[in-house]
Amino acid sequence: MLYMLEHRGGANSQPEDTTDFSFDSTATHLGIPKENLDNQAVREFVGLYNRVQQLQLDLSAASTTHLRRSRVGELFGTPADELEQESGEVGGMNPTLSNRYGRAELLMRVAMELLSDGFQGEPAHPDYVRSKLNAAVNGLGLEVTESTDRPDSLDPL
Repeated sequence: MLYMLEHRGGANSQPEDTTDFSFDSTATHLGIPKENLDNQAVREFVGLYNRVQQLQLDLSAASTTHLRRSRVGELFGTPADELEQESGEVGGMNPTLSNRYGRAELLMRVAMELLSDGFQGEPAHPDYVRSKLNAAVNGLGLEVTESTDRPDSLDPL
């Protein structure tokens, strides 16, 4: 998966930009023709795609932060008082914050895969989607399996 980290800010920011993802870089990555960039539906789509990317990145960072503060905190040099405070604030939480953030981060990866389906002639990859979904629901008694029914389009529920 290609990540387009590009810190935004200042006079060139657009409403469709997020902290780390710009409208222009995302539109280019998706292969959206320049003549479509002013289309309101395109701008809305890219803005939503950027927010999903940003949420995925934020959840990944939160998961890593909480993992460092929990089981492996001392290995990363996290001060003992921070480790103790974290343990006291979220002690006994099951699943842990790190697991919760990690699961949600995997779901955002799936969302990005589905949103980018068909751009640049690249379809969504069912094996990738299935693996991320199964990892996200691991431990919940659920499993995503391949279906023999392959509808041409998804009907809204």
